[in-house]
Amino acid sequence: MDKFTQAYVPGSELAVDEVMIVFKRRFFLKQYLPGKPTKWGIKAWGVADSASGYLLKCDIYKGKKEIRQQDLLLGEQVVLQLTENFWGK
Repeated sequence: MDKFTQAYVPGSELAVDEVMIVFKRRFFLKQYLPGKPTKWGIKAWGVADSASGYLLKCDIYKGKKEIRQQDLLLGEQVVLQLTENFWGK
C-alpha cells in the first residue's frame, strides 16, 4: 500500500468508505452485513481521492478483538487512522 501513495499525489478532498469484498468460502475474517447488497465477505475500509477515485490506503477489519482506543467509536478511529498521513497536505 505504501507504493500507492508514492505513485500518486492526491487532491485536498478524500473519501473514506466501507466495502465488502465478496468471499463465500470459509475464512475467519468473513463478516455478515444484512444491510449490504453483498451480505457475506471480507469487510474493508479504504481512503481514495474524491476526484479520481484512486485508492490510497486500505485496511481490513479484523473483528471485535482488534485493538481500539476506548474513547473513539470504530468509525471515528478508522477515519483517523486512514487519513493521518494526509493531514495538513
